[in-house]
Amino acid sequence: MKHRAVVSWALYDFATTIFAANVIALYVPLWVTQELGGEDIHYSLALSVSMVAVALTMPVLGTLSDRWGRRKPLLLLFTMVCVSATGALGLRASLPLTLVCFAVANYAYHGGLVFYNALLPVVSSKRQWGRVSGLGVGLGYAGAIWGVIMVIPFISGRLWSWDIPFLAGGGTAAAFLPTAFLVFIFSLPLFVWVKEDARKESWREGGIWEALVKVKDHPQILRFLLARFLYLDGINTVTAFMAIYLVNVAGFSGTGEVQGFFIISTIFAIGGGIGWGLGTDRWGHKRALSLALVVFIVTTIVAAVAPAKTAFWFIGPIIGIALAGIWTCDRPLLISLAPRGKYGEFFGLYAFAGKLAAIIGPLQWGLLVSVAEPLGVLKYRIAIMSLILFFGAGLLILRKVPQR
Repeated sequence: MKHRAVVSWALYDFATTIFAANVIALYVPLWVTQELGGEDIHYSLALSVSMVAVALTMPVLGTLSDRWGRRKPLLLLFTMVCVSATGALGLRASLPLTLVCFAVANYAYHGGLVFYNALLPVVSSKRQWGRVSGLGVGLGYAGAIWGVIMVIPFISGRLWSWDIPFLAGGGTAAAFLPTAFLVFIFSLPLFVWVKEDARKESWREGGIWEALVKVKDHPQILRFLLARFLYLDGINTVTAFMAIYLVNVAGFSGTGEVQGFFIISTIFAIGGGIGWGLGTDRWGHKRALSLALVVFIVTTIVAAVAPAKTAFWFIGPIIGIALAGIWTCDRPLLISLAPRGKYGEFFGLYAFAGKLAAIIGPLQWGLLVSVAEPLGVLKYRIAIMSLILFFGAGLLILRKVPQR
C-alpha cells in the first residue's frame, strides 16, 4: 500500500461524514421541523425523492465508470454538486427551497459514495481491505465530531461557554456554508494523491443495462444486496430521525444537548471503526457484519422503550460502535463477492439496494408518525420499533451469504 494514497482515500470519508452529521442527521431535520414550520413527512419526502434518483441512476453510472476505467472524474463532479447545494441551504429561510437544496445535496453525497467505495481496491490489497475500510470509517467519525464542533460558533457565536470573537451566531441556517467548506477542503487530498489505473475498456452498446441483468448470475451478491436493503431500511431511518427522536421522546433540549449526544456517540464510533476493521480481517467480513447487526438491533429495541434521558447517554455510544462495524464490514464483503474488474458495476447495485432502503424507511417513519398523531410521543416509539422487523429479516438473509 501507498500510505499517502490510503490516508487521502480515508480523508474523503472524513469529509463526507461531516456532511452526513451536520446536514442529514442534525441540522436539516431540526431546522425543517422546529424553525421552518415543516413536519416529519416533509423531510421524509425530500430524503426519499433524492434516494429514488440515486437508486435509478447509480447502477448505470457505476457500470459506466467500469467501462471507462475511471472513477475520480465522476466523483469530483458529485462532490462539487454536494458542496454547492449544501452551501446554498442556509441562504434563504424557505421550506420549499431548503427541501430542494437538501434533496440535491443528498443525491450528490450518496451518488459520490459509489465511486469512492469502488476506489478501495485501488489503494489497498485484498488482505488489507478490512483495515483500510475501518480506517476510513474511523476517520469519518472523527470528521463528524470535527464538523459538529466547527460549526457551533457559526450557529451560536460561542463554543460552549467561550465567546468567539467576530462571530455573532446566525442560528441553524449558519451551519451549512461552513459545512460545505469543510467537505470541500477535506475531500481534496483524494483527487491529488489517489492515482487510478489509466486503462480504458471498450464501450459496448447496451452494456450498462446488461449489468442490471447480470447480477442474477451471482446469487451470493443478490442475497447480500437483499440483506443490505433490509437492514439499511432501518439504519438510514434511525440516523435521519435520531435528532427528532431525542428532542421529542428523550427530552433533549434543542440542538445543544443533541450536539453533545452526537459527539460522544461518534467518539466511540471512531474506535469502533478501527476495531471492526481489524476484526473483519480476522473473523471474516460476514461474521463481523452479523455481530455488528445484532448489537445494533438490541440497542434500537432499548432505545424504543427507554423511559429516561439518562439511558440515551449509554445507548448513543453503543449505536456508534455498531454503526461503525456495519459500515466497516459490508464494503469489503461486497468486494470479496464481486468479480475482479466489476467493482464499480456492483457498487452501483450496492448503492441501489441501500438507496431503495432509504426511500422506504423514511416514508414509513413519516406515515406512521402522521397516522399515530393522536398517541402523542408514543407515535415515535411505534415508528422506531417498527424497524426491528427489517433488521431481523436482513440478518436472516445474510446468514445465507457465503463467507469469503
